[in-house]
Amino acid sequence: MSLWVTGADGLAEAWEHSRGFVWETVAAVTHHLPVLLAVSIIPAALRAYFILKERRLPQWEANLTEAMLTVWRVLICIVAIWATLTPMQWRTFKLRLHDADDFQLAMQRTGAHLGRSLHLLFWELLLFAIAFWSLYAIISLIARLTARIGDPEHRVRRSKAFGSILRNLILAPLALIYLVAILRQAFS
Repeated sequence: MSLWVTGADGLAEAWEHSRGFVWETVAAVTHHLPVLLAVSIIPAALRAYFILKERRLPQWEANLTEAMLTVWRVLICIVAIWATLTPMQWRTFKLRLHDADDFQLAMQRTGAHLGRSLHLLFWELLLFAIAFWSLYAIISLIARLTARIGDPEHRVRRSKAFGSILRNLILAPLALIYLVAILRQAFS
């Protein structure tokens, strides 16, 4: 058991890597904050609008909305990858995606790397889950506290809407950038 915690692929090494991932995430967010907010605002606004809306949506409108949100989520993923990679890494990544043989080799190398460092990846993902669960709890608390202001009749709906806005603006882009930082080591 101590090997899992202190060994070459243990918790101590994962903690050090996670600290690096946090700084990479902070750097990517500070350098690309306007772009991240621009791609995150649409899903946040749509979710809040539909939570606060009084009437039920027709099926076609719900399907259209989900399709729009899916497109925006793909865009957020692309922006998260772009924000995390350096310009040289971004060009290399694009080249690997365009050529099927290079992409297949990159995926094989990624699988081999993940297989070799499975213990480390386990601890890194566990730390990721704990950190983002804590951030989720803080965002939910802020949403509940903010919803207490004003009309008590609509408090629950406002709390859900405000929490959804914060999760879409903060939690989703941060989590994606952080995951890209973790997986970037496998692609390099």
